[in-house]
Amino acid sequence: MLVLFDGRRRYDLKLAFKRMEGVKADKGYAGPVVVCSLAFQPLGGYRASSSLMKFLSEGREMELALAPIAGTRLLAPFRVTVTHMLGNLVVQANRFEALPPAAAPASTAAEQPK
Repeated sequence: MLVLFDGRRRYDLKLAFKRMEGVKADKGYAGPVVVCSLAFQPLGGYRASSSLMKFLSEGREMELALAPIAGTRLLAPFRVTVTHMLGNLVVQANRFEALPPAAAPASTAAEQPK
């Protein structure tokens, strides 16, 4: 579960494993992603009459695909899918690149304080 506060609203995103699948970005990452179901639960700071909050919290089918970032133990969003009777919304990365962290310069005896 992801506990989120965006500066105005407080909500939880509940993730549950669904499957593994392969993806390929136009530039960068190609490989496996973890696909999870996504449930949105608003907790505070929103208007009860908000059409967006109603839309997201009505229990509709949503999925989040997470791709690993090489050299770390982190996953990053690659694709989100929201199913609706009028059509599906899919937002997907077409470029997914991660650079390795910059190495700290090696210290020399001259640079060390005395």
